[in-house]
Amino acid sequence: MVERLVLYLINKGVIKLSQFTEKEGKGVRMDELSIKSYLSNYEKFMTASFADIKTRKQTNYREVMKKNVMKMENVLLNNIEYQPYIFYS
Repeated sequence: MVERLVLYLINKGVIKLSQFTEKEGKGVRMDELSIKSYLSNYEKFMTASFADIKTRKQTNYREVMKKNVMKMENVLLNNIEYQPYIFYS
């Protein structure tokens, strides 16, 4: 998900490729302005409301992830089959 959001922001011109620098042996780093922009857009993405495919109720990705973490805990504690959340059909 992180990579998709970064690519989206680059494609929309919110973040520029020039804001990335390669650190020898440490990968690629974003500058401070691009990090702030990324985090602001990440928060908007995580809290944007959408209709759940199955229930048709309004939700957001933060709630979906929270519910799935709880579901995974239940799966692990009770040794039951995990049914993943389907984002797209």
